[in-house]
Formats: sequence, C-alpha cells, structure tokens
Amino acid sequence: MESCVGCGAELMAMEGPTHPFMRSSAACWNLFGIFMAKEYSEPAYRESSALAVDCYAVQHPGPDNRRANQWMATRLMSLCLVLEYSFEQNQASAAVSEMIRQFHPVFDRLQPPADRGHVTIQNVAVAQTPVAQRQWVQQWAESCWQAWRPHADQVRHWLREYKLVRA
Repeated sequence: MESCVGCGAELMAMEGPTHPFMRSSAACWNLFGIFMAKEYSEPAYRESSALAVDCYAVQHPGPDNRRANQWMATRLMSLCLVLEYSFEQNQASAAVSEMIRQFHPVFDRLQPPADRGHVTIQNVAVAQTPVAQRQWVQQWAESCWQAWRPHADQVRHWLREYKLVRA
C-alpha cells in the first residue's frame, strides 16, 4: 500500500504513468482513469464527469508553473460556480473555458492546503449506481471546496474580475 502524494488515498502500489502536471501516485491516476472510462462509456454515469475532473485536479496540485497554476485556478473557479453560484456542471465548465479563450488569464499559484479533503477518488470509484456516483461526486466536491476554503475569496475575486459572476 502507498499513500497518494496528492489526495492521500491508500492504494496498492504500482508502477505506471501519472499526469504530466498533477502530482499523484500511479495507482491513484490509474483509478481515476478507470473511473473516467466508466463515466464516458456509460451514459447514465456521464452527468458528474465535469465535476469529478475538477475534484481530482484540486486534490492533485502540480508544480509551481504557469500551466499547473492555470489548471488549478480554473478547476477551483468551476467548483465555486457549481457549489456557491448554483451553476450546472457543464455550464460552469463552459463558462470557464470561454473565459480562458477570451481573456487568456495568468493566475498566481495558490498554496495547496495540507488536507485536501476527506473524500477521494477511492471513495467515489466504488459507487455501484449512477445515483450513488452523483451523490459521491457531490460529497467529493463539497469536501474539496471546504479544503480550499482559505483561498475562496481569491477564487471569487477571479470570477468577478473575469465577469463569470456579478460583483
């Protein structure tokens, strides 16, 4: 067993690839890949895929570079839009994508919290039904957003600055 360096999930150690700018164990990245394959291959599970990507990303922050910082900032903005502004998951993803296309923003790094949330891909991946999976992904999102709460004001500022929400 090994702990994922990103989310802390305890998984069987394995060799294999990881994401190029998110830090995780090979086992955690593999489990997320299996989870996402199910999301995309079975339409009943697809509803929570955008939010799941946001959750996985914010639990696996990468190095301090422009690409990783932008990825983290945009995933946090998407989570905030869903959880605090009642956007639908796909609506939040589309709004953030349009903001990137229109403004080409550069975001400063936010210091990742030591505890990135108590729900991880390990919990979510065991859901046996689409309803259970949506519930787990919602809990995952709430857990992640709570962990990043010290940066919530900065995330809200970005949302206002780039006109994703009204001031």
